[in-house]
Amino acid sequence: MATMCVDFNEVKIIICVQGYSLDYQYVIRELGFYCNGMSGSIPFNVKLNKSHLDVKNQRQVIFCEEETNGIKLKRNFDNALAASDIKPVLRTLFHLNSNSNAKYIAVPKDEGLDGYLYKAGLGPYVCYLDDLNIIRNTTLPTNDMIRQYLKKNSDS
Repeated sequence: MATMCVDFNEVKIIICVQGYSLDYQYVIRELGFYCNGMSGSIPFNVKLNKSHLDVKNQRQVIFCEEETNGIKLKRNFDNALAASDIKPVLRTLFHLNSNSNAKYIAVPKDEGLDGYLYKAGLGPYVCYLDDLNIIRNTTLPTNDMIRQYLKKNSDS
C-alpha cells in the first residue's frame, strides 16, 4: 500500500463503497468509481438475512441503513451483480484507465474496500485519497461533516 505522497496523475481510478460493516466482514452493497472523466455506481445484491445476525450486527446494519449510507438491506435489486463478482469488477475497473503512467487506485480510508482490493490482487496499487498531493494539506469532509452541513443548510 502506498503511504507516500502520490501525484494525482498517477491515479488510475478512484473507488469508494457503501455497505455494512459487520464484525466478521464488510458486506458491499454499492461501489462507486471515477476514471477517465467517467463515473458510475455498481449495485450488488446481498445474501444476508438481518434476522440471522446477532444483536450487535443487527444494530450495525440498522445504523448503516439509517445514518451512514441510507441503503436498505434488500436482498435483490434489478440488474445488480452478485457480491461474489466483486473481484472481477475491481480488476475490470482497474483496467479502464488507458493512461500507462497511472498505477494507483485511490480510496477513502474509512471504508471496507482494502480487503476486497487485496483479495483481487490489487493491494499493491492502493493509495488513500488523503495521500494525494492535491488533498494532502486539506481536510476531506466525512459523512458526519456532510450530514451536519445538510442539517444546517437544508434549503440549499
